[in-house]
Amino acid sequence: MVDPATKTLFRGLVLSATELHQITDWSDALIEDYLNIINNLALLADKIDFETDQKIEEVPTDLTNKALVYVKDGFLISLGVLINGQLIIGSSGNDPVKNTLTGTVNRILVTNGAGSIILATPQDIHTGASPIFVTETLTGLNADQLVKTDIGKTLTSTVGTIQVPIAMDYFDAVPSRGLASNWHGGLLSLATAQPLDAVPTDIVVTKGNGKLIIVVNAGSDLDGDITITGDSVDRNTGVITLGDTDVITVDALTTDNTTTDANGNVVPVFIDAYISSKWFTGSVTLSTVNLTLTDVDVYHCSFEQINDSPNLVINTFDANIFTTNVSAEFDAYLHTVHVTGNKCKVDNEADIHVGTVGETAIANKYWRLRQGGIDEDLDGLTDGFWVDVFYANTPVFVEDVTISVWLTKTITVELS
Repeated sequence: MVDPATKTLFRGLVLSATELHQITDWSDALIEDYLNIINNLALLADKIDFETDQKIEEVPTDLTNKALVYVKDGFLISLGVLINGQLIIGSSGNDPVKNTLTGTVNRILVTNGAGSIILATPQDIHTGASPIFVTETLTGLNADQLVKTDIGKTLTSTVGTIQVPIAMDYFDAVPSRGLASNWHGGLLSLATAQPLDAVPTDIVVTKGNGKLIIVVNAGSDLDGDITITGDSVDRNTGVITLGDTDVITVDALTTDNTTTDANGNVVPVFIDAYISSKWFTGSVTLSTVNLTLTDVDVYHCSFEQINDSPNLVINTFDANIFTTNVSAEFDAYLHTVHVTGNKCKVDNEADIHVGTVGETAIANKYWRLRQGGIDEDLDGLTDGFWVDVFYANTPVFVEDVTISVWLTKTITVELS
């Protein structure tokens, strides 16, 4: 602010009207205008001095050399001198502050220098680096799965699998049963061309342990159920439940594509046959209250399920035999059973022969027989296979019989 003495001195420089009359020939009006102008200039100067002096008065007189200042409410405020790495950092609604950058442990390292700030990671992570991590979590991957790189070298989850070969072998040094033998199961006819209706006309059969397959060849009412009544056998414990029942829903005829080969051997093939869900033994009765069937065949059926193993593929059917006579006959058929609900499909997947159907036998010679590329999927939880072997002669003229069914089991690899 202007010193009062200075103001008084300034006003004292202005002449009075009397003095102006003495030294000028101005009129009274001109002298009055002059004095008004001078007075207004004095008032304006006084105002300018007040605003300017107010700012100047607030300027700190003890600022440190090389210190930074900022303006607050029109006044200069000192922040002081910055040390290595310090920056002026804003704070919404508050005064700015001087501070250094702070790193994050094991993530970002901060090194402050004279006029410099260096940011770094704990280790190199550029595209050519080989960083080392104790653990790493990638949220784009799936838990408990293997990891592979795709065509773009990006890590992706994958279901790892292992292909395990399985060989089911059968050996018979000197077949003695006669014309036929069954390996790992078989199909045995219990009743053929029987009626089954609500009159009632039941079908009663006697069987060993195993499932029942029912072939519906003809009927006028195909919308209903067949009830199987008998003693069931728990396939895991062997416990027998007396008077047990199993209900099978019928909705269509079975397609019977069974054939007979040149040696008179029956090769069963069924589409949409019906199969029991339980094993039965002894006397078994088939009855219905809502079907009219005129031609029904009933079979006992057993088949190999590889200990209820899923994800199986049958690959190859082979045998090694020794024929002792030129009249030897050897016919082997690999059958599968595929089960869906209470229906099943019985098929002939492969067959190998020596004799009438194959090459003519030679006395005292070995024969290596093989059919590969079968590639038949099998779910051992429900499906299975068996082998029928026919010799046609008594004696059979065949020795040292070794039969193999080769399968591949796919195992899913899971990590835990």
